[in-house]
Amino acid sequence: MIKIVIQGPPIVQERPRKGRYGNFYDPSSKAKQRLSYELLVERHKMQRKPLTENVALEVVFYGLKKGDIDNAIKALLDAGNKILWEDDKQIVAIEAHVVRTDNHPRTVLCLKEI
Repeated sequence: MIKIVIQGPPIVQERPRKGRYGNFYDPSSKAKQRLSYELLVERHKMQRKPLTENVALEVVFYGLKKGDIDNAIKALLDAGNKILWEDDKQIVAIEAHVVRTDNHPRTVLCLKEI
């Protein structure tokens, strides 16, 4: 089992927005890039490669103030691609919880290759 703790408020996938010139953009892309970087740092600390088999994911979002749990999960799955797992289609089980009132915002995830 792999346990990772990401400090700071949980990242949430936001809806695409229409830009000034009619183009669409993802307002949460920079936050997801930061989350990907933090996941990469944690993976290097553990000296592991991305998981290649099916994965069961357990995640707790502490201090999630805005957004829904499904949007927080989506951001995490996208950020973990090619870093924690090869592709998020490997995730075959998810158990997720939100603790909204917490003075120490963080995301705690446990991965298990099955």
